[in-house]
Order: sequence, then C-alpha cells, then structure tokens
Amino acid sequence: MRICTRYQTLALLLCGLAALFYSWSTKADSTQPSAMVTLPGKLSDLNNIVFTQDGKVGLVASYNESNESGSSNGHYVYSFDTQTGQVIDTLDTAKVGTINPTKLAITSNNLLVISARGSESNIATILTTPVNADGSFDLSHRINVAFSVPMSEDDTILPDDVALSSDGRYGIYSNKASIFVFSTTTGEKLFEENVGIDSYSSENRLESFSYDPISNRLGIVKQQDNKYYLYVYSLNDEGQLEVKGLINLLSDEIVGFGSKVAFNGDGSNVYIASSNKGYVSCYDIKKASPIARRYILGLADSNEDEARLLPIHVDYSNNNGLVYIQKPGHIQKPGHIQKPGHIQKPGHIQKPGHVSVVSSDLFNLAFDKEFASPLTGFAYSQDGSILYSGTTQGGFFKFNLLNADESLEMDFTDLLHVGLSEKANKVIVTQPEGINLIDK
Repeated sequence: MRICTRYQTLALLLCGLAALFYSWSTKADSTQPSAMVTLPGKLSDLNNIVFTQDGKVGLVASYNESNESGSSNGHYVYSFDTQTGQVIDTLDTAKVGTINPTKLAITSNNLLVISARGSESNIATILTTPVNADGSFDLSHRINVAFSVPMSEDDTILPDDVALSSDGRYGIYSNKASIFVFSTTTGEKLFEENVGIDSYSSENRLESFSYDPISNRLGIVKQQDNKYYLYVYSLNDEGQLEVKGLINLLSDEIVGFGSKVAFNGDGSNVYIASSNKGYVSCYDIKKASPIARRYILGLADSNEDEARLLPIHVDYSNNNGLVYIQKPGHIQKPGHIQKPGHIQKPGHIQKPGHVSVVSSDLFNLAFDKEFASPLTGFAYSQDGSILYSGTTQGGFFKFNLLNADESLEMDFTDLLHVGLSEKANKVIVTQPEGINLIDK
C-alpha cells in the first residue's frame, strides 16, 4: 500500500533524478571555506549549532576553556556573526548554576534553550535566556529548570535532548524514566508521565523522544524487557500531552538509544528505523498498523548489544514528501567526554555512517551512501535537494540530488559538527578550536 501525499509527484521526480547519480564520484567545485575563526573555548562533537530566526546570529557551547586544563568543565556559550564568524557575546553558564553546556535549541522568538549538567552528576539543567537582535544575551529574563536523572552501573547517560513547541512556550524533556513538559518562560513543570516505567533500569527505560512542531506529534520509544514500543502523543495549548497511539514494533527489532522518529505533515503516519534489522517502517498511528516497510542494508547491524547503543535518525520533509535517514555510526554520551573534540571511552563504538533518502511510501530510493567513517553531522536544504554531511575523519560532503556536478568534498583536520542556515546562506562546521563558514 502506498502513502498518498500532496508532494508525491515532486518526490517521485526527485527520486528518479537522484537515482541517476547513485554511482557518482564526488566532485569538487569552487566553493572554499573561510579561514577558521578561533573561539575562546574548546568544542566537542556534543556541541551543536543553532541560529536566530533571521539567520544573522549563530550560537554554540564549549566543552572546556582554553585557559584551563583539559580535564576542566566548559561553561561558556558563544553567539557569533554568521557572515564573519566573529564572537558577539559570551554567556558564562557557571555564574547561573550550570556546567558542561552541550546541546542548544532555539524557539521561534529567539529564546535560547541550553542543555547542561547541574552541580551533581545526576542532575540535568535546562537554562533558557532570550537572544537580542544584536546577538547579545538577555540574562535578566533567564530561568533554570533542573531534572533528576536516574543512573545505574551500566547506564550513566545524562540526556541532553530538548524539544520545543511551535510557539516556543513549552519545552519537552525526558530523563529516561519520565517525559516532562515545562514552561520555557517560567520553568514550571506542567506535565509528567512515566509512560509505564514503574521501575527504571537500563532495560526498562525511555530510549528517546522526537517532537514535530508541524504535525504536533511526539514519539516516545520505550524499551521494556528487551522489547520496543512507540508511544505517540500530541501537545495541547495548556502544555499537557494527549495519547494518540501505541505501536508494538516487531519483536526482534532494536531501536538504538537516542534514535529519532518522524511524522508526516498531518501527523497520521510515523516513520521509524531499526538499528539491528535495517528496516525503515511507516505506521498508521490511529490503526497502529504498518503501511510499508523497506530494508536498507547500510542501516543493519548484526551485533545486538552494539545496535542498542547506535541511534538512527529519521526525518520527514513537508516540502517534498521525502524521508531522510541518517545513521551516525557512533555513540554520543554526555558525561563521557575525556578530551575536547573527541569522545574517548573504553569500548567506544565507531562504525561507518550511512545516509539514505526514500519516498514517503518507502518504494523509491532517492539516495543511498555509506561513508568510510562515522558521521559528525547531517543537514539538508529547505527544498530537500541538497545534503550536507561531515565525518570523523574530517571529510565534509555536499550532495546535490538533482545535479551531481554541484556536489563537492572538502577535508578538514578535525570536524565535529555541521550546521546549516538557509537565511544566512551558510554552512558552518565546527572544529575543536573554532568554526569555519562555507557558502551554501
């Protein structure tokens, strides 16, 4: 059965044209990055980039400060000009009760939401502060929200994912045992639900959550006794979650910790990928039944223990009706960084990264590429025709699904993250010492 969308014709055209370029060798064009703009702090691959709504200001956090020892904790967030890379303002999170800021998010009205660690190792802190039009931080209206995170001997992960409602009024966070909704302006916790997790353990926890503000759907993946379930909610105007569906995944499927699901435009269907079987599945949420399923070899992993730790991220583009699937190929665990720029821990898993693009009915494969090393970032243009990715070996790639001649490859000494701002017409890649700006 096919999934009908308003963009099916465009999606099929993109798939057909892109299929012509499956075997392309990446070509270089004249685009060159700017010289690296050095930041005062050291960055890691946990530090993503976000942009203000006009695209003029970028924001990134640091792992540690350059004037301190390598084992020290970072506590700065920087705003920078997206055309020059120059630092505009600096926020010292240590002065407002947090350390180790990692992941950032930003609302539609430029309220910056910072995930960080609190004063204790099992406390996650969310810090919010407005970003002014000139890129400066408005600390007079900042708030802190603290969450206690359960730990075990084999699970010391401190989650740093925060999702935001379309109007920016609400934030969503999971501490692996419950899902929370909080006010981004007051810090009040408005909703809490344990999603059936009566007794937390590493085999009885919430593995991930994904919120889509367009369809207003929240997907929560729960593991219980080595089986996986997908709960679907919507967010109402009062900040409460309402149940929309429960999907029992295949009994032998594994969904890696931190995986992301995606929803179609009206929120009737959900897409999810298994980390062991390599299946990408589409489910009807109301009926809790599968619509389509596709096997992609590069997503599969026969080692079940490793598959449980390796996420796969799925995204749906409302502009072209295509489904974008990314397998980073390595674990990102906040709290396990031992050196700026890298995650180094015994047994750290690193496998080839993989990116696939399929039509919404999962019938047509528009793009499929396996990389030589894990991915450090992935982004795609608003119309979905251009893909950007980086790898742990320092490779930066641009793929044009409609014109292979506009594809390119660049090499960096270190590459930690890839960020895209269409309004600034820039792709920004981070390195341990700073950022590089590339014309889109």
